[in-house]
Amino acid sequence: MLNLILNAKNALDNFKPEKPTITVQVTSAKNNALIRVLDNAGGILIEPIESIFEWHTSSKDESSGVGLYMTKKIIEQRFGGTIEAENRLQGACFTIELPFAEYNEQRVTVDESDERPSLEQIQRLSKKIIELEELEKTLKKWADVFIHARWGITIRLANSKTLEMTNPAFNALYGYTSQELKTVSVADLFPPESLDVLPQMQKEAFENGYAIAEAMQKRKDGSLFPASIELIVIKNERGDILYNIANIWDLTEKKATQKELLILSQALSNTNEAIYIVMGANIVQVNDGACKMLGYSKEEFASMTLYDID
Repeated sequence: MLNLILNAKNALDNFKPEKPTITVQVTSAKNNALIRVLDNAGGILIEPIESIFEWHTSSKDESSGVGLYMTKKIIEQRFGGTIEAENRLQGACFTIELPFAEYNEQRVTVDESDERPSLEQIQRLSKKIIELEELEKTLKKWADVFIHARWGITIRLANSKTLEMTNPAFNALYGYTSQELKTVSVADLFPPESLDVLPQMQKEAFENGYAIAEAMQKRKDGSLFPASIELIVIKNERGDILYNIANIWDLTEKKATQKELLILSQALSNTNEAIYIVMGANIVQVNDGACKMLGYSKEEFASMTLYDID
């Protein structure tokens, strides 16, 4: 029990939910006692989840991976019970089923030598530690990208409607704090006129793993801004959705520049003065005024130089 609770505490320290909670439930089922240890630390990411009870497996970088292995051995061989792990909506759930003392007829004789690690197990453990060290370095790099990216990034668990993690750029873009965004639904970020884009993107991303679209977005103060939204869906080997990643780019400046260029282009095209854009001596582009003045088409100008018209 201490091992399960300490594991949950470590997971909460890393995940940092708004209200970290460990719940222990004890109930009876016929001749057995059911003990559940639940947390809201985001769940177990190791696949398949049953492998966390193997000798060398751990989700913690500094762990030797023997705690849950020994827990399972004690429950099964000392008490004749079972232990299972599963992910629930907010975190992990460990369920222990133990027969009441008066009904326990399946005492198991334990071979003490079986509990001592073999050379093969030690070698696997050493390899696992090296892999975890490499993984830690890789995760550190991605964490730096997440924090320092100039575009908004958010991560949402499975089919949850609220945002689990957001980077500083995302918070600044929408005007919320990280804690506020944990209670904001994805639909709250879309104004009514753009809301139909959301289910279309989700459907495409769920089917293909990726979707991108442009849509108006709504800040905390109610102001709107145009954005490019990239949605990525991450699945496990069984095809179950683990989490969604969204990248958001503010298109306000880009749209303003495009509008200015369009107005400028229309103004230059409609003036009667001849305007030439040149690179070196080559004529790159001309307006309608130049065509009217000299009688060449724009296609003909494209193959000419300044020397042809000077």
